[in-house]
Amino acid sequence: MPHTLPITAEVSPADRRCAAMGVWGAVATGLLARVVTLIWIVAAVDVGSGRTAVAFPLFLAGLGAGCTFAPMATEVRRNAAARLSGAASGVNNALRQVGSVLAGAVIGAVLQAQLANALRDQARQRAGQCLPPTVTASSPPSPRPRPT
Repeated sequence: MPHTLPITAEVSPADRRCAAMGVWGAVATGLLARVVTLIWIVAAVDVGSGRTAVAFPLFLAGLGAGCTFAPMATEVRRNAAARLSGAASGVNNALRQVGSVLAGAVIGAVLQAQLANALRDQARQRAGQCLPPTVTASSPPSPRPRPT
């Protein structure tokens, strides 16, 4: 919900914004909001983070998406011939969907890497507490003698 509502609310005023800022100004503003969102999520989300840690960044991402999608779709179809407007719309939608999948994969990979690092650090810390003082977590296992 924090991502969907701002998109819906932002589509209607997008035309006025495009008239005031130009299409590329509105798109650049939306993309900047998306970049700020990514940086915010990477900086704020941790293993113990709750839903509120991503709610506000997702709201900002929704505003950015609303600033980006409608003006970009209008601009893509603007220069297409009338007989090719359906194809231009289809290409625009396909590229947007591929971009969404790639963005989701990148965000998932970054968050998974952060989780893996945090889990590894916690495992090392807790393993060090459980081991006897003569054994450390970084000492290699002793080799077993080979049967002859």
